[in-house]
Amino acid sequence: MARLVLVLAALAAPSTACSSSAGKEPEPPTNSTGETPLQPGGSLQEPPTNSTGETPLQPGGSLQDAQCSSSYTNLSDSWRVVNYTESATEDRNNCDNMWSGPGWFRFMFPGLANGDYARIPDKAPAMEYRGGGNTCGTYGTPWIWDSLPAVGEPPKDVLLRFSSGNAHDHPKVVACLDHLDKTYFLYYLYPTTGCNYAYCALV
Repeated sequence: MARLVLVLAALAAPSTACSSSAGKEPEPPTNSTGETPLQPGGSLQEPPTNSTGETPLQPGGSLQDAQCSSSYTNLSDSWRVVNYTESATEDRNNCDNMWSGPGWFRFMFPGLANGDYARIPDKAPAMEYRGGGNTCGTYGTPWIWDSLPAVGEPPKDVLLRFSSGNAHDHPKVVACLDHLDKTYFLYYLYPTTGCNYAYCALV
């Protein structure tokens, strides 16, 4: 009888083996930064990154092209600034035919308003400015005979037409955003076919 009483007492006692987490809400999943960016359905997703591990987002949240965070060369020579004039400049003998090969370039002219956002002209100059030295410090310089890509689009093949009438259809252009969310362009340019031909840009 005493044994039966002990068994009944044990069954009536509250259990202490339950987990201490009973009744608590489950912890939300987090990513490597400790945030909880959930995609539809509730599964965890990491923030999008480019090839360098950065997250260069344009307005709306889409990624810039990877080239925007890759290396390029600045072209900052003062003679490259487009300044349409009816009288040819004395310094019009500059050339870009001696480059070792093609590469990505950005036009930047420190000290000039909008100098960080200089770009190759995207329309032909008036006929009176197409003579040697009437655009910048070279005999022939090109403009883009095409539309420009938007930020987030891959590099675009464009047609470059020189004031001399020559055309080059192999360059590329990609649009990027800087830390001020302002658009600048990178150009994949080849050495010019001769002298005096060079690349210039508008500010």
